[in-house]
Amino acid sequence: MVAVHVIAAWLVLGCTAEPTAHDVAERIRADDLAGARELAGAQGPFAQHLERLTRLEHQQARLREASLPRVFDAAERALGAEDWVGALLPSCEALALEPARARPLVEQLGVALREHHHADGLRALQACDASASTQWAAAADFATHAGHAASAYAGDAAIATLARSEGISLDEVAWVLDTLDTLYVTVPDWAQLAEAGAARLSALGRDPGARRILGEGAPLAPPKVSERGDIAAHLGAALDAWPTAPRSLVLAEWTSGALTALDAHTRVVWPAEIAAWEAHHAGVSLDAGVELVLEDGAVRVDALALGSPAYTAGMHVGDEVVLIGEQNLDTHPPDERLALARHGLAGAPGSTLTVTVQRDARPHALDLTLVPYRPELVTGRERESDNTWSPWLSPGIAYVRIDAFRPWVDEAFDDLLEPHLGDVRAVIIDLRGNGGGDVSAAVNVADRFVADGILADMDGRALPDTDPGVDPETGQALAAWNDAVSGHALEGVAVAVLVDRSTASASEILAGSLRQRAGARLFGESTVGKGRSQRLVSGPRAALQVTNLRWTLPDGSQVDGVGLEPDVPMALGPGARLLLEERHRRRRRIATHADGSSPPTAPPASEDLPPLAADPVITRAQLWLRASLTPPE
Repeated sequence: MVAVHVIAAWLVLGCTAEPTAHDVAERIRADDLAGARELAGAQGPFAQHLERLTRLEHQQARLREASLPRVFDAAERALGAEDWVGALLPSCEALALEPARARPLVEQLGVALREHHHADGLRALQACDASASTQWAAAADFATHAGHAASAYAGDAAIATLARSEGISLDEVAWVLDTLDTLYVTVPDWAQLAEAGAARLSALGRDPGARRILGEGAPLAPPKVSERGDIAAHLGAALDAWPTAPRSLVLAEWTSGALTALDAHTRVVWPAEIAAWEAHHAGVSLDAGVELVLEDGAVRVDALALGSPAYTAGMHVGDEVVLIGEQNLDTHPPDERLALARHGLAGAPGSTLTVTVQRDARPHALDLTLVPYRPELVTGRERESDNTWSPWLSPGIAYVRIDAFRPWVDEAFDDLLEPHLGDVRAVIIDLRGNGGGDVSAAVNVADRFVADGILADMDGRALPDTDPGVDPETGQALAAWNDAVSGHALEGVAVAVLVDRSTASASEILAGSLRQRAGARLFGESTVGKGRSQRLVSGPRAALQVTNLRWTLPDGSQVDGVGLEPDVPMALGPGARLLLEERHRRRRRIATHADGSSPPTAPPASEDLPPLAADPVITRAQLWLRASLTPPE
């Protein structure tokens, strides 16, 4: 009887087929890594890649343990040094790692940020401290006005503040309100605007520096505003409450304060700021393109932006900056030199600076002309010796990182991949840390992967005219801005998108569109949920940056206030995040100076942390793409 059972067991085992690559791939595509490992065994298909993921999981666990003392020490040191901004990130990381232990640190930081009227810091704290988000939101609203009063009227800043408001009258305020009434994405709540304007004036009344300019004002009664027409009487009362103050300044301050009730992006843009605003949205930089560090009292070049004024002028990584114009940095205390150098290199657009650097014990005088340049926002996997990028992660799988969206980013995307299109079978698009930008460029990138249909849409009370017109040669209607146009080589290739807690706006539109229209899978963390955009409208004395649109995904759903949840959640701890950020900075370093010489070797990653062999999110996405490319049996 025993022999019969042995023979039956042998027959069953003998008839069981070895798992195929397709079998393992099915488990991977279903996100069943445990089942995939069991099927693959030690030598089967995908076994090596699965083993690599297992090792990365163990390394991340060790990093988490090693990061604990480092994170808490960084938060405590920053708080002790009253570096409130520097304390934000480690405090939030500590809260995620050990909430109970971190709670006193977070509360201490929140109190300090409020006392110092740091509205942006309080909003950042709100984002990471879900249990007390309402508390920090209220504190941020208060600090918005108090912080403005403390900074705009400190010393010489008061003169600039007064100058910016010159010429503002009730007519200009009416223009701002009329523009909001027409263009703002939703109907403005006029009562909230009036309350925020009154709060700004109240904060000024409490600030000694502001009172030196405004004089003494009577407390402003709570505004009685229910509709747009009520604001005129409210403004009259505000002007009466400050009889000795410049009328233009009271009106400008009330207007700026009122706009804070709408969102963080709608604001008055003064004439002096318009050029920088336009340059930013055109996707060009107006700086020197150099990162400086202080080493043993010397200001040194740590990194250069490819094509920037500093790069073009022949500056080298490792140069010591000695003179900027006639200013000798050595004549200043060491702790002031870095700030002086950064300020000295921030000249007016079009100006030329003579910068003397020390290199190989010899001085070199360089002429930097501050002309606009395009920063590198689209990068591949590895930089080649000629400063170009290779996209290859593995045979057939390309990697593209997009750091922000500007009007030309879709062209840069094409430039990176076009030489390789015949070999591309799958693409990883890394949008981690991408805060958004030009939505049209993001939609154009999505179009590369989709043959037809809508890629995104817009919602608002005053939508822009998007009629594409007709082809002047054929008379045929051109494709709408949000319609996919067939004929791209990447249509139908597998796509993985990497996202995190900093992925926002246009990058969320791209990620969501690719998921809905190209079958992409999202890996990483939940995104920000910023689905709004702004336009600049010129007025008589200034301009208005106004939120006028909400963007929607192809199925009509919104990301604003919601964000995107990844298909494969992969939260990285602080240690892993630090190592990967350092690795990204090293990867971006130029390979060759403008004169053909090579920069010094990049400094090593943090040596006090356990190693991380690879990026776990990229590795996981690469595994899914390999499984997606495995043909059916």
